[in-house]
Order: sequence, then C-alpha cells, then structure tokens
Amino acid sequence: CGKSLFCFPLGTGNGRVTVAYESHPTLFCTVETAKKWKETKWRKSTNDGLFSVFGSLVSKTFLATNLVGRVERKSISIPQYERYYRDGAAVSCKYGDGLVKKFRENDGFYEVSLVKWKLANGSCTDAYLQGDDLRYRIATGCHEGYPVLTRLGLTGILASVEPTSGVHIVTMVSAGMVCYLQPDQIVRPIKAAVGEDVLTAYGEGKVELYRESSDSYVVHLDGWGAKLYAKAETFDRVGDGIHDTDGAFGMKWLLSLFSFTPDSSGTRSRSNSIARSQSGRSVA
Repeated sequence: CGKSLFCFPLGTGNGRVTVAYESHPTLFCTVETAKKWKETKWRKSTNDGLFSVFGSLVSKTFLATNLVGRVERKSISIPQYERYYRDGAAVSCKYGDGLVKKFRENDGFYEVSLVKWKLANGSCTDAYLQGDDLRYRIATGCHEGYPVLTRLGLTGILASVEPTSGVHIVTMVSAGMVCYLQPDQIVRPIKAAVGEDVLTAYGEGKVELYRESSDSYVVHLDGWGAKLYAKAETFDRVGDGIHDTDGAFGMKWLLSLFSFTPDSSGTRSRSNSIARSQSGRSVA
C-alpha cells in the first residue's frame, strides 16, 4: 500500500505480554499509528498506551462496520402480496366451487374451502391456491343483464356480480328491491322477470306471475283485458320492462342505488331478437 511499517518488540518492561514458549509478540504498525501512540498520555505503561490507541482504532472501525450492516438489514423487507378476493368470497377453481377462508400476505396464497369435497367427518377439504388459479363464481347458467329466479321466490334481473366477493346484485323491480345474494341463492335463469314487457303471438303484454312448479308464465295482454298462460318459448322480452322509469320505484331509482345507468336502447332477448314467435301453443 506504499506505507512504512514500524516493528515494536513487545514484552519489555514488566513482561506481561507473552505467547506460547515464553516468547514475546512483535507488533507492526504504520507511521500514523506510532505517532498517535507517542502523543497519547501514558497511564500505566508503554504497552498499555500502544494497545489503547490501536484498540480504539479497531473498535471504531468495528462499530462503523456494524452500523452499516444494521442499516443494510433494515432496508431488506419481505415482499408483500396484494389480495384481490375477500374472506368469504365465492370462487371457482379447477377443483370445483369454494369459499375463501383467508389470505396469506407473505406468499400470496389463498386458503379455499372446497364446498363439494367432503371428508369422513363431514367437513370440507381446504386447498391452498394462488390468485391466478381462482375466478369469481357466478350462478350456473346465469348471465349479467338477464332474468333469474331466486330462493326468495322472487324474480329479478341479475344486474352485476361483484368480482372480489362473488355477490350477485339482483334488481327486483316488481318488489322495489335490490338484493345482494350469494350464488347459491340463485335458483336458475328464466326467460322474463315479473314486471317485464314481453312480445307474444297475440301482441305485447306484461309478465304478472312466474310459476316455478310448471315453469310457466302468466302474461297480461295489453288491449285484450285477458291473461295468457305461456311457456318460455312462446314469447320474447321487449324493452327494459319498466315504462315508468322516473316513478318512486322505477328503474332509474333502482339503478341509482349502485350508480348504474339504464340502457336507452332496451334489453333484447337471449337470442338478440324481438321477432314474433309463432312456435308453441298458448291459452288465452
């Protein structure tokens, strides 16, 4: 390094510094260290002074290294994973339907209870899956924007599905309600909800009742003053089902509860057609 070194034989004087075989160690130091040692006030002996200066330098160097190490260790943090699905969310995976029990932030895994996998004691099997292996669950055969039958015995329109929880938002215009339901609270999709306008072979009408036992509809025919008992294949949905959109329980009022905007173009049938259906038989 280009610096001069001094050699000091230790052990002179009181001879307290010794190593094996009664020999004395030799200390090598730079000129700067020797000067600092010389300028130090000697308290006990020459050896103590030299070791005091040299030890002070070593202790300061060790302290600085230790502090740097501590700062570096503090800067290291365990990566945290952001959760998407909430606890209790209804999800689906390649193993079937399940419910999210909890989320582990340290590795990004979800603990999911598989509702259709039963153990001998009757409890559900748990699976540990990442977010990419999950998707929010939607009721079988149902689609957003189409009518559904709920376990409440009421019909409505499946407005949307909240993806982080799997909650189904169903608007029941005939009852003036907005329901937040789990997927298993949806029975099945239907052709039209109560209160919707439909187009039949005898003209337009409004659905007054849906009979689950026979899967049939009671339609009040406009201008006839009669009721039509019909199956789903004998009519189509027309418009958004509510003409009084600005009423106390109109469509605008319902959709404003969760910031939806009604579609001015109207809702078309599942086949995207409003052509008159002549198939099937109806009784007026």
